[in-house]
Amino acid sequence: DWEYSRAMSVSQGAADATLSVDKSSLNFGGGNETQTITISSNCKWNVSNTTSWISAECDNDKDILTVTVSPNPGKSYRNGSFYIKYGGRSLSVSVKQAPSEVTASEMSLQYENVASAYTVSIESEADWTASCSDSWIKVSSSSGKPGESEVSVEVTPNTNITDRTGFVIFYTDNNSKLQIEIIQRGLYIEADDELSFSAS
Repeated sequence: DWEYSRAMSVSQGAADATLSVDKSSLNFGGGNETQTITISSNCKWNVSNTTSWISAECDNDKDILTVTVSPNPGKSYRNGSFYIKYGGRSLSVSVKQAPSEVTASEMSLQYENVASAYTVSIESEADWTASCSDSWIKVSSSSGKPGESEVSVEVTPNTNITDRTGFVIFYTDNNSKLQIEIIQRGLYIEADDELSFSAS
């Protein structure tokens, strides 16, 4: 009896790289916000991003991608994207962000003809600045950060007989986002209802 043996080589090709995401598009409000994307993949992956207002941080161990946007100070929506790269391929994720908002606790303030002030709460999603339409109106803060701020709006005495109207205007990156109307009463005379006259 005899035996015959021959060495054989066995090779197995690498599996094709695959990657999927639970979200391929993201929508954000106007402020500084963060969302996460869950990655399912059989290979290592990384992110290629050239959009300045988008930050994308990888966590390969947990297969999580954290996406953060900076506040949008403009007047319109803005669009961007980044790429998830894996195994010589790439997958695009689109990002859309609304313009930042500025809101106030009061949209109109009414004053008597004397010097006086009111305090208004301002809520903003981005850095803001404020200006007054007329010299008789002054604000305690001409700029602020995202979040809630308290702003005092002061007026000087109105020495005219007519009412006057002006505005405090709030901006984000030179884009007008909010106007508060300022109305101040003019000089007036109030008569006593019980005052009576008699002829002699």
